[in-house]
Amino acid sequence: MERIKRIVALATSVWLVSSYLAQPALAQSGGDELMRLGNAAFRAGDYSEATEHYRAALEAGYDPALLYYNLGVAYYRLGDYAEAELALEQARLDPTLAALATYNLGLTSLAGGWPASATRHFEAVRATANDPALVVLAERALERARARDQVLIETAASRPDDWRPYREPEPPIGELYFVVAARYATDDNVYRTPSSSYVDLAQPGQPLVNPTVQSASFVPVDLLAHYAVLSEAQQTQFNFVYRLNGDFYDAEFSNADEVTQRFEVGADLVLEGKHDRQLETNFFGVVHTETNFDPDTGIDRDVG
Repeated sequence: MERIKRIVALATSVWLVSSYLAQPALAQSGGDELMRLGNAAFRAGDYSEATEHYRAALEAGYDPALLYYNLGVAYYRLGDYAEAELALEQARLDPTLAALATYNLGLTSLAGGWPASATRHFEAVRATANDPALVVLAERALERARARDQVLIETAASRPDDWRPYREPEPPIGELYFVVAARYATDDNVYRTPSSSYVDLAQPGQPLVNPTVQSASFVPVDLLAHYAVLSEAQQTQFNFVYRLNGDFYDAEFSNADEVTQRFEVGADLVLEGKHDRQLETNFFGVVHTETNFDPDTGIDRDVG
């Protein structure tokens, strides 16, 4: 992906940076066309159609970080904050989009009613973003998130004692976020079989191969589980994150399944002083499972 050189900010009532819809050179012409259609629908205000095109691009095997970012912003505009968070978390894995995706995650948390989570996202953007305009947006959004959080605290404190879960408010130990999405899709060429006959130069006698195209349905699954534990002084947050992204085909074509799992452990430290600073650490391990199969028949094969 080409490096992003600037941020074009579109200020709305919620300060959503949504005009950031550049189109990098794509490796697949199908993905290029679907991305273009999605961007056009987004600019026209048809966010539902935009998500359909972006999802189609993902199901076609094209999944750059910018596509996830555009998908997350479109879901935000639709008010589907769970799907928006999933997509933006994927976009945040790309260093060139990390700050912008984190800012939009803050907007998503704020709109979804989680001001404490929004505060952490905006603080991270303020501390790490290189773009001054984005830092200003994060600072303004941070003020709103803190004010919203304070209103929730004061509202809870003003209730009669009989309605309080605890008579004395206590700081939370941690927070758990769990989001899972499953869809249904069809693939008209499971094994990416060639469309015409060809000579197999790797086989003795160089036989002519007549490939068989197989079609099947599959279930794309995205899962995110994030558990954050706060220190007693409320200055350190320990993060435990598990992500799963996979395509699961019908049993007959299960050898075409692809699954990626990622487990992250880290801590966010707030360093107090004349100017507060936030230090984020993160260690992760990734496991990718993919079966090697014959593209003509779909039969598993051994290599080496």
